[in-house]
Amino acid sequence: MAEDLVSVVTFAGEPSPRAVEQAQADLARLPGVGAIVLDEGRSVVTWKHLLDKASAPQLDPLLALLASKSYAAVDERLDPWPAPAPARPTALQVLKRRARGALRVAPSRRAVTARIRWRRARFIARLRWEAWLHGTELDLQVSDDLYVEPGTRFHLDRGRATLHIGPRCRIYSGVLLRLRGAMLVGPGCEFRQDISLNVKGTLRFTGRNVLGKGAMIHADADMLWEWGACVADYVTVLDTHHDLDGTLVQMLDQGVTASPITMGASSFVGSKGSVMPGVSLGRASVVAAGSVVTRDVPDGAVVAGVPAKVIKQR
Repeated sequence: MAEDLVSVVTFAGEPSPRAVEQAQADLARLPGVGAIVLDEGRSVVTWKHLLDKASAPQLDPLLALLASKSYAAVDERLDPWPAPAPARPTALQVLKRRARGALRVAPSRRAVTARIRWRRARFIARLRWEAWLHGTELDLQVSDDLYVEPGTRFHLDRGRATLHIGPRCRIYSGVLLRLRGAMLVGPGCEFRQDISLNVKGTLRFTGRNVLGKGAMIHADADMLWEWGACVADYVTVLDTHHDLDGTLVQMLDQGVTASPITMGASSFVGSKGSVMPGVSLGRASVVAAGSVVTRDVPDGAVVAGVPAKVIKQR
């Protein structure tokens, strides 16, 4: 029976001539491989798909799969006629949809949405105003769904600065942003209360990065936070240290040296931990609370102590 199913084309409705020609072309291109075309030619299931799903060579699961109406395994490379793009709605249809939405959304919900939009607009206006006051050439891109609370503070200097904030980001009250370089924030990032961000170089958050309350980030060089890297409350991540020349010159008057830092994907630094310059945290690594990381951490390692040492693997 399996041989009879090979090279069979079935249409759920009346097929168009183009659909028939395209199905024949596909079968000719795939000798020995059948194709079952369902839903009037909008999805293609190859014989290989069926065998893989049915754990060949058992035939009963395969027959059950063929009888299922909900099966829709589509191979995009073998789809001869993709579903047509939806028609663009007319102006009247757009107005009707908005009217229905206005009737269905509660007034309290509309008030909350309006307040979020007003806070975002105020955030952008204050940033541009600060840039104008200090003569900063600011490259600003902010997603439409940014959630920002009042109380955010800024400090800009003369020169060029870049701030890009992706979708679904949240900035809570008390965040201090000292921007003299480039800060690129990916989707889903969260900056909690009283965070200090001092950016002179390039600070890049890939996405889903969370900074706990009171954290302090200092980026004079290139600092990369990979996807899901997070820190708890009052964590310090700084990539600079003061030079020591052995003279009696005050420490603040001596130079500084910056070294890049990489926070690996899904890494985590516990409360009041510190990450020193030039360190790379491995992916899925964990730094215990109160630890000071002075050297690279392997992937999946748990480190603790001052200085931090590997105590186990996750």
